[in-house]
Amino acid sequence: MSPANDASERGATSAEIHARYGTGPRTLSKYADLGLIARPKLRGRHTTYPPEQVTRIAAIQVLKAQGYLLSEMRHALSKLSAAELRALAYPAAPAAPPAPPAQPTMQAAAATTTMEIAGHVWRRVTLLPGLELSVAADATAFVLRIAGEIATRYATREPGA
Repeated sequence: MSPANDASERGATSAEIHARYGTGPRTLSKYADLGLIARPKLRGRHTTYPPEQVTRIAAIQVLKAQGYLLSEMRHALSKLSAAELRALAYPAAPAAPPAPPAQPTMQAAAATTTMEIAGHVWRRVTLLPGLELSVAADATAFVLRIAGEIATRYATREPGA
C-alpha cells in the first residue's frame, strides 16, 4: 500500500498523516494558518483531510527535506499544477541501478594453462612475455576476480608502455 495509491486517493485522518509523515495536529494547524493547506473538515471526533490536501502535506515534507522554509513553501506550491504537485509528493521509484560491469576473467584477459606442482593444480596466466601469474585452481571467487583484474590490466599492455 503506497501513499500515492491509498491516502492520496481517499484522504486521511490526522492520525494516519501523523503515522505516515510524522506531522502532528499542531503542525498541521500551523500549515493551515500559513495557507499551505486548507482547513480540514471535522467529522465527529476525527479530522479528515481530503486527498488533495494529503498530497500537499506529502509535498511539504519533500520541500522541507530540501531545505525550504515554511514561508517559501506557499509560493513554491502555488506554482505547481496538480500533476506536478503529485509528482513532487510521490516521486516515482528510482530506476534499477545499472548492472555492474562484467568482472574480468583470467580466460578472457590472457592465455592460461594448467599445471600440477607437488600435488596442487595451478592456473598459469601469461601476462607478458616473461611474466606469468600462477593461481590455485581451487582459488576463491575473490582471488579469481583479483587475478582477472591483474590479467586484464597487464595482459593487453605493450612492453615498455
